[in-house]
Amino acid sequence: MRVQIDKGPHFYDHLHYHPEFQITAIKKGEGILYHGNDMVRFKPGDVFILGSNIPHLMKSSKNYFSSKSGGVYSVSLFFNRNTFGKQFFNIPELTNIGSLLQNCKRGISLSGGLRKEVNDQILKMSHVREEELIIRFLKILSTIRKIGEFYKSDNQ
Repeated sequence: MRVQIDKGPHFYDHLHYHPEFQITAIKKGEGILYHGNDMVRFKPGDVFILGSNIPHLMKSSKNYFSSKSGGVYSVSLFFNRNTFGKQFFNIPELTNIGSLLQNCKRGISLSGGLRKEVNDQILKMSHVREEELIIRFLKILSTIRKIGEFYKSDNQ
């Protein structure tokens, strides 16, 4: 499990993929997220979950390529379904989170009332260490699972 802070003039805009799931909270920046065969606009406050090995890139809006833009900022959580062991998300207490991970294989964008709460929780992860990282990570997944209003990729 890894926490990554992306801060700079614009987001990394090269098509890439990785074996980990990625949950990203946007604090500053706007543009278009390309993932799989889909495109979704993003702005501050948005949260995305990208599945394992899904090609993606975040293309910042044109104004972020000027020196006057103020830059971008996001926090991402990277994890593998087996980060805590092969059967971790299959135990009865976590099967709902296991189902969430199965449903977001291609990617989802959160919306609705809890989106801000999840965004805030993820942004705070940059200061968390040791066992608190795991505790907060599971709380984030639990909150996401409870969100009834979210966009699902058409590729699922």
